[in-house]
Amino acid sequence: MHDSGLGAQRSDGKSAAVWAVALLTALLAWMFASPVGTSPDEQSHMAYAWGLVTGQEVFDLPSDCDTSLVSCLVIIEAPVGLLPSPDCHQFKPNVPASCLGPRTTTVQPVATIRYPPPYYLVIGTILRGSLAIGISGETAGVLGRLASTLLSLSILVPAFVVASRRVPKVLPFLIVSLTPMTLFMSVSINPSGPEICGAIAVATALVVFRSSTTLDRYARRGRHPPILPGG
Repeated sequence: MHDSGLGAQRSDGKSAAVWAVALLTALLAWMFASPVGTSPDEQSHMAYAWGLVTGQEVFDLPSDCDTSLVSCLVIIEAPVGLLPSPDCHQFKPNVPASCLGPRTTTVQPVATIRYPPPYYLVIGTILRGSLAIGISGETAGVLGRLASTLLSLSILVPAFVVASRRVPKVLPFLIVSLTPMTLFMSVSINPSGPEICGAIAVATALVVFRSSTTLDRYARRGRHPPILPGG
């Protein structure tokens, strides 16, 4: 029994390592395929994170904020070189990112301040800490992306490991769920990526739970279960 349990633990460890390497490779490929600032509103998310950790009035909303999105914008100040300026290629699919010039933006209007702060506190701490030790704003943005990537990875790997062990036939659906947009958002400075990964993990957990309870029910009755998703 002890050897069997030890063998199962080793198998789970190898499975986790394999999925971690595979998923990390895919995520890093997407992370480095596009410059920081090219994902939806990435510069706004970076500005909100910066404003949050530098004590700016990020929650000081105008009195007419409920009337329109524009009126809910808050101005965040950031040092030169931190915030990307993707205007040259934004919404222009035929223009390459090589058009990007020096980062000169120091003021950024943001509407993301209504998002929960925890994610931004982590990203903001990385951005501020990087600049404090002399790292460039561009590299700081990459490190922020890496933190978001690792967060997404930490959510996806358990889902894949549990699915491969308990409900193997779900794996193709899990792989299909990793659409290009899912990967793209998972490596961006944007909480939407980890949220999407969280939804995938919850859906996997529900399938595994349903499969397990069905097996247990038939086992208690001494009957052979019908074909299950992982059978």
